[in-house]
Amino acid sequence: MNREVIKSDSATTRIPELDFEIPPFTQKGSLSTVEGLIDRAVSGLEQDQAVRKATAPEVAAKIEEFVEKLIKLKDVETPFTLIIDDSSGNSFVENPFAPQRDEALTVTHYKRTTQQDIQLGLKADDDDEEEEEQVEEKPGSTIEDMRNEVLQFNTNCPECNAPASTNMKLIASEIPHFKEVIIMATNCDSCGHRTNEVKSGGATEKQGTKITLHITDPSDMTRDLLKWERDSSNPDLAGKLQLFGKKIDQIIALELDAHIVLDDPAGSSYLQNVYAPDPDPEMKTEHYERTFEQNEDLGLNDMKTEGYLEGQSADR
Repeated sequence: MNREVIKSDSATTRIPELDFEIPPFTQKGSLSTVEGLIDRAVSGLEQDQAVRKATAPEVAAKIEEFVEKLIKLKDVETPFTLIIDDSSGNSFVENPFAPQRDEALTVTHYKRTTQQDIQLGLKADDDDEEEEEQVEEKPGSTIEDMRNEVLQFNTNCPECNAPASTNMKLIASEIPHFKEVIIMATNCDSCGHRTNEVKSGGATEKQGTKITLHITDPSDMTRDLLKWERDSSNPDLAGKLQLFGKKIDQIIALELDAHIVLDDPAGSSYLQNVYAPDPDPEMKTEHYERTFEQNEDLGLNDMKTEGYLEGQSADR
């Protein structure tokens, strides 16, 4: 009941067990919880109940009975299903087990109908648009379809070397102001080994990035962090690197003043700004020009993206 829920104004909310439905565009969008959605529905039904009891007592009695059923849902005495059907795709229900799969949560993507596109203002209400909608499109023919597809390829388990499979998907990053990312997951049925990797899915940035965070609060330990494979992370400690292992507990307990530095020549690493969109007073982000050696490590010095056909034309 405490799961966060983002419900847009175009979403339909249903509870099949009670045959209850809130149609789209009848409520403004909201950020709440499952319990909050139920409370909002109860408040809406209880509105004008005093007038109903005076003018239509039978209707008021039925509404009051239904309200009691909604309130009982919050006690979860019996399981029930909450369905949020949003044709705009902008609603969200929290997965408290992320990044692991939530067995109680199912997310389904579908193609909008012509009527739904018209309701969202994406299409004009005319015959030409309706005829265009009737043209069938082959599955996987759009870029969006390819993004929704999970690719799978065979590999070997890094632990036992047995045959295994790796799933890979390119997704639009949920990290604000960041690029797309590639998620790769490998599961081995032989030994049970599992690995998860998150890689940058975009191009190498024009400049390197150096992010420095001054750790001052226990909440700093819970910040989201995406570290690219080519960056270097080190705490700003007085001693040498081998002392880090002995002092890590002191850092977590805030007994030792420390900084975390992400120095990424590719510019593809990320550290959460908990004050966004305002600047973070404890975090400093610097962009710098890469050295020749850094470009060499990234394979950029020999990469030619313009005029690469000129040499071939001269030879001919």
